[in-house]
Amino acid sequence: MKKDPDAKEPLTVRIRRRLHSESENLSDRAKVWWVKLKSEPWPCRDQKFVVVGCESSGTTIISHLLLNTGDLRFLLEGQQTWVWEALQRIYRGESTIREYPKLQLYDAWKVPGFAAILPQIVDSFPNIRIVYVVRDPRDVVESAFRTWKVKDRAGLANIPWVSSTWLGIEAQDPIVRLASRWRRYMEISRALSNIEYLRYEDFCQNKVACILDLSKRLGIQVNEDIVRARCDLQASSRVTRDYAPKGIETWKNGVLTEEDLRLIEETCSDEMQAWGYLQCGI
Repeated sequence: MKKDPDAKEPLTVRIRRRLHSESENLSDRAKVWWVKLKSEPWPCRDQKFVVVGCESSGTTIISHLLLNTGDLRFLLEGQQTWVWEALQRIYRGESTIREYPKLQLYDAWKVPGFAAILPQIVDSFPNIRIVYVVRDPRDVVESAFRTWKVKDRAGLANIPWVSSTWLGIEAQDPIVRLASRWRRYMEISRALSNIEYLRYEDFCQNKVACILDLSKRLGIQVNEDIVRARCDLQASSRVTRDYAPKGIETWKNGVLTEEDLRLIEETCSDEMQAWGYLQCGI
């Protein structure tokens, strides 16, 4: 039996947290109602920020350092699971951004998969600022093995997140499916002009400098001391990832076979060359 992560906390602390959550939910419902009553609720011209990128690209730590240290209300997809349904329905054309007015309640979002619906997001939030985190797709795929605790292609193929069909990727091989997702996200982002790209590899080389530079470009105030203190911490929930970040070139650790690497490079070659991953051997 798994231990309750809050079991060691005093009962009063858990009660206060529950009451705060329920109060916030009630407040949000009232705010959503108010949004719907506006004479022109869309497009929403408020300044928003979003961090996207293929999953396991470092979006969590980057968004926490950049957006979760001040007064901005922060949307983290792990705590707001409704965004997954929204993302998939919007991408398939079954719904629209404007059917999710709750998005207006947040100043900043960290939802990697929103990379798939960036054109729709910009249409409804024309003043949004987008940060796209790019990571070597070989490292992205290798990270999936560690995240799901599988050791081979067969194990990876049984993960629903890998076999999910909402993107319309027809390949059956799980390595090709993940590589194709990386490529699909990148291709969608190319159609937009107001994106700040950040290579995860550059971030790892100098985390503080990257965050400070990015904050200036976005006009966001960050506390350098806080960034410096937090930049090497594990940002993901231990429930999601119970291992410390491994940094760059994790694909060299032997988890991926030569065939895996060939399939990734074959699927993503143009974008990998554009970002220096094949040329630099990163």
